Amino acid sequence: MAIFTIEALRARSVGCIINDFTDRYIDIYVDRTKARTLTTSELSKTQTDTFLALLMCCNFYILFSLP
Repeated sequence: MAIFTIEALRARSVGCIINDFTDRYIDIYVDRTKARTLTTSELSKTQTDTFLALLMCCNFYILFSLP
């Protein structure tokens, strides 16, 4: 059961990263999202892509190791 919980958290994280990455140019103009790390350039595109790829690799490893 713990594997499914961890996997669900990772999958949600991947979705949030993709959403933040695609909305980074819109989030600059929204008061609630102005301070996010992608809009303030605290994280670069390379760092975001690297972390996203790492999470996706973890997700696929778990997915393909299940019977």
